[in-house]
Amino acid sequence: MILTGKLKIGAIVFFMIIACIAFTQCSNNKKIQEAMEKEVAIINAQCPVMLNEATRLDNCEVLAPNVFRYNYTMLSLTLDTDTALLKKNIEPGMVSLIKTQATMEPYRKEGIVFQYRYKDLSGNYLFQINIGPNEYN
Repeated sequence: MILTGKLKIGAIVFFMIIACIAFTQCSNNKKIQEAMEKEVAIINAQCPVMLNEATRLDNCEVLAPNVFRYNYTMLSLTLDTDTALLKKNIEPGMVSLIKTQATMEPYRKEGIVFQYRYKDLSGNYLFQINIGPNEYN
């Protein structure tokens, strides 16, 4: 009977610890999600914005779970543009920015995936670059 009581107390303590860990993790996820949503609101208030003569940032969005997407329009692509080569040339710079920008640090710590989605001036999907912890850590 005493052993059963100790087992019950042990089980209760064990489940309380698991619940606290889960609550803390959910709380951290909620905080990072809220931070991402605030940043999206700030960025989107300034959009659309020309980044260079060929690229416009249209908006950003938060996608669950833990995905921060940037939506771009490429203004000067032609039918013969090699989008695979373009993607290959753009991606290293994106990875470098994520690795080095101090504002990205909280997102790097949380393992956020950054998506850079490109379309043409007519709204046709061109390509997407996904950069996650494997690329920036």
